[in-house]
Amino acid sequence: MCGATVRLEHMKTGKNLHSHNVKSPISGKQEISAFGDDGFGDEDDNWQLECVDPESWSGALIVNTPITGASVL
Repeated sequence: MCGATVRLEHMKTGKNLHSHNVKSPISGKQEISAFGDDGFGDEDDNWQLECVDPESWSGALIVNTPITGASVL
């Protein structure tokens, strides 16, 4: 649901999507990497779902369901 905290894991490597408090040299945005193993990591592997339009949200993220397309704003 909107505001939920999730941990995103790469299906092939089992690594978590991990945030860093530094800017990426290419994009200038916050840098991310792969970290941890099979769901284990640290607090920088936790992400909060932010809904752009909560009124139009019609469901919830289903745990352990692959996300095939995503965009970074």
